[in-house]
Amino acid sequence: MLAMRRGEKEDFLIIDISVDEESAHSILIKHFIKSRGECAEQIKLAIEEGYKRLLQPSIEAEIRLFTKGLADTKAIQVFADNLRELLLAPPMGQKIFWD
Repeated sequence: MLAMRRGEKEDFLIIDISVDEESAHSILIKHFIKSRGECAEQIKLAIEEGYKRLLQPSIEAEIRLFTKGLADTKAIQVFADNLRELLLAPPMGQKIFWD
């Protein structure tokens, strides 16, 4: 994950998060539209516009922050493991005993 983020930062990769918009719209419509009155079509249009302008970019930003957190945690763990090995290594290197 860290390599993917580094590749995107250096313009070698393009990371795009895509969601099936029809599924997302249908879930939101089922949740918010409870009747078939005159307002239902306006609410449907508001849902579609709100998803495209507000909700989708927010979800994408949240996923990017979550993956950054995972990558940072993994990088810290690798650094800690490497540091532990260095600190536990003999200061003068391996000792060689001659018979």
